[in-house]
Amino acid sequence: MRTVKRKVLFPNTEKHKSLNALCQAYAREKRYWIQFFQSWSNQAQLGAPRTVRDQMIQQKYHSSYGLQARHWKLALNDAANCFNAHMKVVHA
Repeated sequence: MRTVKRKVLFPNTEKHKSLNALCQAYAREKRYWIQFFQSWSNQAQLGAPRTVRDQMIQQKYHSSYGLQARHWKLALNDAANCFNAHMKVVHA
């Protein structure tokens, strides 16, 4: 098998701005879900972010940061994994 190397061009300013805005919105959404899991009543759901996701879909949740559904779902899963790993380290 042969490796093909391709040069990548930097995105133009509009694409760069939109990528930057998407990254910032994702970070804010993840911060929202981490604060959600910090609540004592929600910590029991850390092992099952899919059930939280399903509950939010039933409640017709929309990201207040303008993310698409697949992006806020990824942020939710990422926040649950991040917070769960943090709790394991703290209580180890």
